[in-house]
Amino acid sequence: MNTTDQVSKKAPNPTGKGGFGDNPENRNPGGWSKRDNLRYKIEQASYLDNDELQQIVDDPKEATLLRKFAAATLEADWKMIKEITEMLYGKPKESVDVTTQGESINPYAALTTEELRLLAKGK
Repeated sequence: MNTTDQVSKKAPNPTGKGGFGDNPENRNPGGWSKRDNLRYKIEQASYLDNDELQQIVDDPKEATLLRKFAAATLEADWKMIKEITEMLYGKPKESVDVTTQGESINPYAALTTEELRLLAKGK
């Protein structure tokens, strides 16, 4: 499509009426509310007492994950609480031990015999 094709098209709203200028209540502010975020709700649920947690569990309109978190908190199901926390925040970093039963790995184990021969000659 070239420029002349764009100019010759009819404007979609030739009068310029309507839209957000005339109806600002239809405008979306463009942001999201952290209070509507599931992570925020679960963080807030961790401060609630048992009666408030039970209200969340009984409310079918609440998010399923929030209800499961509230139920796990009431039952002290630490495995479920850990799984939900890892879903929201990701797993923590893990370090891996690369030694073999307390002994260090041979740094030359990955070298070929030719490379070892050259290393022994000092090249």
